[in-house]
Amino acid sequence: MGLYKVSIKRTATINMIKIEKGMSVEVVSTNKPMGNAKGKDAIKTAFMSKYNIDVGKLTNSGNMSEEKIN
Repeated sequence: MGLYKVSIKRTATINMIKIEKGMSVEVVSTNKPMGNAKGKDAIKTAFMSKYNIDVGKLTNSGNMSEEKIN
């Protein structure tokens, strides 16, 4: 298990969803979270909980970066 920080790379409005560079959440995952469906669901849930935005369709390496914290 590892703790990953997932951050928005750039400010944009995509599919009527406004995202700002620097928005970030932390998720716990055994692998890189954007590499599997379970991890993407965890990212989506974390962004919904923290910012009240649905990033389901935005969860990809073009819009987000991930780094292992611990």
